[in-house]
Amino acid sequence: MPLKKTKQMQFMDGLIGGNIRFVREIKKISREDLAESLNCSLGTINRLEKGDCSYKNKRLYQISEIFGVNIAYLTGFNIEKYRNYWQD
Repeated sequence: MPLKKTKQMQFMDGLIGGNIRFVREIKKISREDLAESLNCSLGTINRLEKGDCSYKNKRLYQISEIFGVNIAYLTGFNIEKYRNYWQD
């Protein structure tokens, strides 16, 4: 039985999908080209951007590499806000 998404999970999937679409459009990469680079279908890209499916770490890593951005950016995590926690 599939896991039912919580509202928080739905929100995160939508946030990540919106960020993916935003960066893809800024970089002028078509959905078709992204699908080809990820070796997946155009339908998968559409579902990812709409937040209709969850993201696997491997897929997020691949997308971040294609776009040349940090995974944290795609997930909406504000690195600058927490930078002090990681410094000695």
